[in-house]
Amino acid sequence: MDMETLIPELAVIVIIVLLGIVLRRYVSKQKITVKHIVFVGIMSAMGTALAVVSFVPIGPNINVDFSHIGTFIVAIALGPFYGMITGALIGIYPMTVFGNVLVPPGKALTGLFVGYLAMKLNLIGRNGTEKPAETGNKRIPRIVPTVLAGWIPEAVFVLITMGIVGIPYLLPMPVVEGILVKGVAEILLLGIVCEALFASKAIRNALKSFRNH
Repeated sequence: MDMETLIPELAVIVIIVLLGIVLRRYVSKQKITVKHIVFVGIMSAMGTALAVVSFVPIGPNINVDFSHIGTFIVAIALGPFYGMITGALIGIYPMTVFGNVLVPPGKALTGLFVGYLAMKLNLIGRNGTEKPAETGNKRIPRIVPTVLAGWIPEAVFVLITMGIVGIPYLLPMPVVEGILVKGVAEILLLGIVCEALFASKAIRNALKSFRNH
């Protein structure tokens, strides 16, 4: 095995270990249920299906990808641990398309940070009801900026690995910039979709059966 193959694999192992260490304390306090696992599985499958359907090339090494909708729904509903797992699972398909083993860890970062921010900001109350942010009679959108902020670590990760270090391969900086600009547009659109989804009382009530009480 040459060094060019070994370095990306070692990087994936290190990232997974670090994420595991970060979440060890959080996970130890959680009750993992079959419903949680099923929910993660369904959202991962939905995200992967959207990735397959939306994977339209718009430039060299640049494809439309709406798979993070599953990551966002799980991260907001269940928190950082499940968001991280969903992001990693959703990253498997694009990993096989691009031959980039760092796609799952990158998407896992988004699930982790979106879930963490959603939990800290209490976007969804413990009983599945949203803690509203309002000015007068207007509801202030909070999910869009939350998912955008939670995606920043993945964007930095992409910039460093493929634009600077060249792991697993180096792309021209204009291509990397195109990937990131495309990513911002996707995240904003998916954030708007999630904003509409979680504004529904029916959906918030449905989440009660998936959350810890």
